[in-house]
Amino acid sequence: MAAVWAHGLAPQFAPQAWRLGGFFGVALITYAVFLWSPWLAGIIVVIADAIVPAVSQLPESTLVMLLALFRALATVGTALWLCQLLPATATSLGFVKPRLSQFWYAAAAWLLTFSAAWAVPVRVDSSDPAYQASAGVFYSHHSGAFDYFSDIIDTAVATPLVEETMFRGLLFAALAQWLPAWLAALASSLVFALWHQEPYRILPLTIMGLGFAYIYYRSGTLWAPIAAHAFNNWLIVSATYLASSLGR
Repeated sequence: MAAVWAHGLAPQFAPQAWRLGGFFGVALITYAVFLWSPWLAGIIVVIADAIVPAVSQLPESTLVMLLALFRALATVGTALWLCQLLPATATSLGFVKPRLSQFWYAAAAWLLTFSAAWAVPVRVDSSDPAYQASAGVFYSHHSGAFDYFSDIIDTAVATPLVEETMFRGLLFAALAQWLPAWLAALASSLVFALWHQEPYRILPLTIMGLGFAYIYYRSGTLWAPIAAHAFNNWLIVSATYLASSLGR
């Protein structure tokens, strides 16, 4: 196991590279911004609607997309602004210019974990509130090119950016400074899975999280798992749209 997780050469994976107190401060504030940014976005929408009444008449998918982009920019911006408390910079937080070879590596690692995740049998109760609130059900009600574009921006741009920053850029990197890399990856991936609040998908999401963590650890650039995560989400949303269109 240790051999598989060797070569985490990026500075953020060095033992105790960050201050533990600094990490908790950055992580808690970043998460608070993630939780509360929709309220601020709602206030902005109300003010904008008072100036341009057409704002509230935008399609649901567009409003959700704008909220996701605002949340992602606020969350990632907060992490980058506070990272000096770790201490770190944008570079040592994982925002390193990637090489093309790293994307090919990320694609191979993603394919392996994606296959493993989908090999896990999942029993879904369609009456389960968690299932009813899931993204798959939400997107299944959308149709047309405009909704599709909005949902792709939401799931394949905003979501990977914010989730990889929180769960790989911050949580996994911090744990890897104090624990064996594989254990840090497992712990952060389990948190990532539980955070989605979909009990029937805990194991597949944990496997996907392990893949994203591995990509980050071996490449040293957060853009590699962001790209893998983005492609993964694009594929799922596209498949949902295709299945929905065939079912009509």
